[in-house]
Amino acid sequence: LEGKLDVVFGRMPPSAVPDGYELVELPSAEMTVFVRNGHPLSQRLVPVRELVEWEFIGFSGDALGQAQCASYFKNLNLLPPRTVLQSSSLEILLTAVAKSDSLALLSDMMEERAATAGLQRLRLDQPLWRADLGICFHRQGLESAPLRTLVELATNKATPAR
Repeated sequence: LEGKLDVVFGRMPPSAVPDGYELVELPSAEMTVFVRNGHPLSQRLVPVRELVEWEFIGFSGDALGQAQCASYFKNLNLLPPRTVLQSSSLEILLTAVAKSDSLALLSDMMEERAATAGLQRLRLDQPLWRADLGICFHRQGLESAPLRTLVELATNKATPAR
């Protein structure tokens, strides 16, 4: 964050929160792998160790996610999978995976959206890691009713509509 956004949902270590912003932790998400429908891996249980043989498409600028991935595979005595393309756009990432044999590492919360793009979740022989998620927002932004409502919804503090 460089003070240009009012709110960010995602992974962010507390040390990265700038002055004037607040970070509220949300429930963590399970990281998993998605492939296009009909992918050679899509019809069987896939050993996690086999993932390193495939190319991945990922998010650009996701240093925390890349570090978590590297750490996970290092603990298995493996190099992390090779990322061949990075995008800052979810739409481009999903489309690229849907049109290739590359894999995408995303949170399980993306499963419904991935399915609409023609992707499916791989069945892995063991879970990957959980990603800590949060909502980071500029404190002054809470004066805005839409941002305040968004933060309340994300943190389950909203008043239910009647």
